[in-house]
Amino acid sequence: MYDTLYSAFVDALKREGKVITTYTENTPCNVLFRRNSDLNKPTNTTTIFYPVDSPIRAGQLLKFKNATYLSINQETAENDVYLKSDLRQTNATINYISQGIEQSIPVYANDVNDALANSGSVLSLVSGNVLMLAEDNSLTRTLKLGTIFRSWAVGGRSRI
Repeated sequence: MYDTLYSAFVDALKREGKVITTYTENTPCNVLFRRNSDLNKPTNTTTIFYPVDSPIRAGQLLKFKNATYLSINQETAENDVYLKSDLRQTNATINYISQGIEQSIPVYANDVNDALANSGSVLSLVSGNVLMLAEDNSLTRTLKLGTIFRSWAVGGRSRI
């Protein structure tokens, strides 16, 4: 039996599909990109559509070109052809040392201005709270309450 939705989606993937790669497993996935209307918000949000058998899941880091994104949801369960996720481009990196090895984890940091260091001092201390969203993987599971970070960077500007 002919499935109109399936045929239209497969045709769109052939015509407009881009390959995005999972960050941890390095698995390529064919997706359709749709730009969200972010109305000049500081977050860069993009929507992707992908086949239901794709390894993409909510909370996963994805690489496309020179950017890393965090999948913040997974929707469209009303059909069995495609799923949809909104992506936020990561804007920060956590750098820490675990068992003598330096680790870097791309994260999305929300409302960073609340925790920016005081300017004009030689040694800066971060005050305030920062909400950092990261993928649940083997690296992030090593982080525990009270973990001391060597540094974190927002938009390329390092915070120590």
